[in-house]
Amino acid sequence: MRRVKKLLAIAEDGRADPNEASAAAGMAERIMRKYQIEHADVIELELRRGGAESLASVDCGTSMDPRAAAKHASGWAGMLAIAGCRAA
Repeated sequence: MRRVKKLLAIAEDGRADPNEASAAAGMAERIMRKYQIEHADVIELELRRGGAESLASVDCGTSMDPRAAAKHASGWAGMLAIAGCRAA
């Protein structure tokens, strides 16, 4: 999970080289498929560990920029976001 989380962070970083971000996204996708990990699982783990970016990394594949929506939210808001991602 740590490796997937790091790869997703590189893929979502606007400052990263586009080729590097694309490669990181591909690696994360392969690992997630192999071990049947969903993006919501990665987010949930971060929230349970008290991640500082609680709602900033919640993105259900929409076109919304996660950095633009970065807000500090209580744990229940993040859990609701995860439930919404899984329901979609």
